[in-house]
Amino acid sequence: MRVSLLTAFICFSLILSACSRGEAEKVISLKHHVVDSLDLSRVLRVTQVVPLDNSVPLGSITRVERNQAGIFVWSGNRVYIFSDEGKILGQVGRSGRGPGEYVSISNFSLSDHEVLILDGYTRLLIYDLSGDFLRGIDIPYYASAGKIFGDRIYLDSGYQNGNEKKFHVYSLETLEEENSYQEINDAERTYRHFMRAEHYYVSEDNLLLYHEGLNNRIYQLYPDRAEVVCSFDFWGNTPPDSFFEHKYENVREVYHSLFEGGYVSGVQKFASGRGKFFLRYDKAPETKTSAFEACFAFLDSTDGSSCQSERVYFPGITRALSSEEITVSLTSSKDISFAFPADALLDGTKSEGDNPQLLFAKIL
Repeated sequence: MRVSLLTAFICFSLILSACSRGEAEKVISLKHHVVDSLDLSRVLRVTQVVPLDNSVPLGSITRVERNQAGIFVWSGNRVYIFSDEGKILGQVGRSGRGPGEYVSISNFSLSDHEVLILDGYTRLLIYDLSGDFLRGIDIPYYASAGKIFGDRIYLDSGYQNGNEKKFHVYSLETLEEENSYQEINDAERTYRHFMRAEHYYVSEDNLLLYHEGLNNRIYQLYPDRAEVVCSFDFWGNTPPDSFFEHKYENVREVYHSLFEGGYVSGVQKFASGRGKFFLRYDKAPETKTSAFEACFAFLDSTDGSSCQSERVYFPGITRALSSEEITVSLTSSKDISFAFPADALLDGTKSEGDNPQLLFAKIL
């Protein structure tokens, strides 16, 4: 199975001719070229830097999304709402066990009009853009991630759920399930729940795209089906089909197979536009005692050049940053945000309690 990535803003005709599993896939290859740090000014144009209000101390940031109502920041077990200038406006719902409250946020998604929160993988909650609860349902399976798209909600099953289908489609207005599709085969069922919440949606205009950990294909989702768009090959270090056809006994066996192969284990985030790509991916470490290493890559498909690094650099910051220091989020397939430490900016000053800075950028 080849590692994949959307080429939506490179050549839209690829999507119109998207291939289903079993047909020839469009493959774009990256060359192995490691650099000390990746200068993101080559691929991204910074549109705004937002210092977040310190009146609400934030821990690590899991995801950032943005619309006309402001900036929504998932940190800890809260989704906070900030103005475009970084002033705190409120939060979405609150923790608890009452109506409209959540025990543990496992995923969140933002549309132009509403906010979706998955509570403990088994409750679907909808809020307005002020953070007030609107409606919710319990779901009879473990949903790993969800996305509001148009007048529907798409959820994917991320755990070992018997004969459960992978994708579920709901009406946004009534929260009634309209469809489910794509069987999870016996081999996939043995490793799929190891991926936890590593399932991602990206939307732009009339396209809804999906990708997940380990399985590196990028899909375009429809109300009744999922189609593979294209694939990227990481210098031949992508798991073969035999990796995904094997039935694993436990998570140790999954990771052992990845270690032994030295594989790139998954595209985690990506942005694309005008023939250029920025992506974050995981690769097997050099020693089996280490964790998987998060890396960044840049590809210019117009001339075939590409490079990779474990650190990224922006002009105007004091040092290159590793994946452990920043959180990368996508608001669309060509809009990207970075949350990074306040002491990485300019003069490097950082007072106790400073919240992270947000940097918003567009693919060039």
